[in-house]
Amino acid sequence: MDTGLRRGARTAAFLSTTALIALLSGCSGSGAGSCQSNRDCVLGETCISGSCQTIQQQGCQNDEQCALGEYCDQNSHRCLTITIGDPDAGVTADAGTSTVTADGGVETDGGVHTGPCTVDTECGTPPIDICVAMQCVKGCEQPDGLPCTGGLVCDSATGHCVDPNQNCQQDSDCNPPTQICIANSCVFGCALDTTLCQAGEICDTNTGRCVVVQTSCTQDSECSPPMTVCESNQCVPGCGQAGGIQCSGATPFCDAPTGRCSNVDPNACQLDADCTGADEICVNNSCTLRCDAAGSPGCVAPQVCNTTTGRCLQGNLPLGDACLDDDQCATGLCLGLTINATSLSVCSTPCGATSQCPLNFTCGDLGGMSFCLGENLTTPPATWDTRSGGLCNTTTNTCQSGWCNTGQSQCIETCSRNGDCASFGGNCWAYEHTDAAGNNVFDSLCYDPGSGSATGAACAQNGNCRSGICSRYTSVCAQQCCSDADCGATQNCGVYDLAADTVVKICLNKSATSGSAALGATCTAANQCDSEICAPTDPAVMNSPMKCSTLCCRDADCGVLPGGGRCRPLTGPVTGTIVGVCLPN
Repeated sequence: MDTGLRRGARTAAFLSTTALIALLSGCSGSGAGSCQSNRDCVLGETCISGSCQTIQQQGCQNDEQCALGEYCDQNSHRCLTITIGDPDAGVTADAGTSTVTADGGVETDGGVHTGPCTVDTECGTPPIDICVAMQCVKGCEQPDGLPCTGGLVCDSATGHCVDPNQNCQQDSDCNPPTQICIANSCVFGCALDTTLCQAGEICDTNTGRCVVVQTSCTQDSECSPPMTVCESNQCVPGCGQAGGIQCSGATPFCDAPTGRCSNVDPNACQLDADCTGADEICVNNSCTLRCDAAGSPGCVAPQVCNTTTGRCLQGNLPLGDACLDDDQCATGLCLGLTINATSLSVCSTPCGATSQCPLNFTCGDLGGMSFCLGENLTTPPATWDTRSGGLCNTTTNTCQSGWCNTGQSQCIETCSRNGDCASFGGNCWAYEHTDAAGNNVFDSLCYDPGSGSATGAACAQNGNCRSGICSRYTSVCAQQCCSDADCGATQNCGVYDLAADTVVKICLNKSATSGSAALGATCTAANQCDSEICAPTDPAVMNSPMKCSTLCCRDADCGVLPGGGRCRPLTGPVTGTIVGVCLPN
């Protein structure tokens, strides 16, 4: 007899594919000139990443630590701008005139020298005219000359303000290599004062002292590589040393074993195996720390760390997106599928009825457990646009469930328990029919067959029961369930082999040997639990602790676990099947 139930062809094509479930565990500088070492830069600059850059001071002690046109205020130890006529700077203009010469120097006619300078002699005759903060000013003993404040006194021999208490015996009394001890006074080291080094000397930026260079080398082996290498017939610090050769341009990488610059990245890699560190992986052809390793910056949200591979993956992916790890999915489940011999993984969530999935997704049975699956997984793509109860007919079936009751022109809801059918008659029926390949199959639909006995009545075959299931073990009509909460106090929700390759969950009487351990209690065997389900807390770990649990259709069924849980697929009792079990969060 024609029941008037019609299944969408596209839906049939999808549900007839073989599906395999698999859970997958889831600063740049602005220097004015290029350089290879600090000796290529001018006073006040150092060679950083191939360019001369100004050294920033952390407060000043004297004028030489300030920039051009500034002086050191001894009260605040801050560099302030020298302004002609500013009484705080102690420098005023007189009636003289000054003219800039062709070579950039300054000629004066009895007035204040205001041109740039590096040494006093560039300003005229010290101590009358001196260089302070790279600016020519009058010496401290001259009328309107440099004022000495903050405990400094005027050194008449030099025209500079000095600290009468600042004396030293050795460099450690100062702040090497920034300052060193010369003539019992702390002065800038050679990294800041390039005038300290004479012909035949180079600056050792580790000490701030000038050292005599080896001028007869022609190859690195005549120096001490990689500490020093031969450059322009001189042994200079290698690229791996402080103040050594700076690597940039065509050779941006330092080869530490040789002290030379190279165009080959020492951390370059093709495979993780190319990296030597125990916690390193190859990312963008460079060895870097795993995202879960100590000291790693981790992943930036919404990315998440895949602790299996150590790589960051895009997170918060919506339902249906391709994925590699559970943590990537907003649903918390990355479902592995094999469809028509093609393997893929998508973000999904378990379900028990069509209405538990959004439009354009159906609740598809994958061998005993159902999941929300998208239209794009079928060939050709399906159209699941009409909610259950909506209109359909023999020629137009866009039902989300794929099922149309053509006799009533109404889309049918799929189900896993009677509660799923509250708006559709209240009966979850196991409909036995023949598929397109001629196989005898079952689908659970919200439908009243119009005959059959109620749950618990004696029966001889499935057709005798309103639920469509006559238990062959007890010869009574059984009802479908998702968890123990759907069954009576003396029953549990258990797996039932409706056919040789088909399993459903039905309410079964508890066995005489069932235990008393509550949900969440530690167990080693099913008969220790009142639910008669003892499940691993982590199915990916063979020896993970076991706890009493319950079967489920969706995550909402697992709120009964202490601390809550999620519905996850485990291998079913029938070969090739799976079953949803509540696992702890």
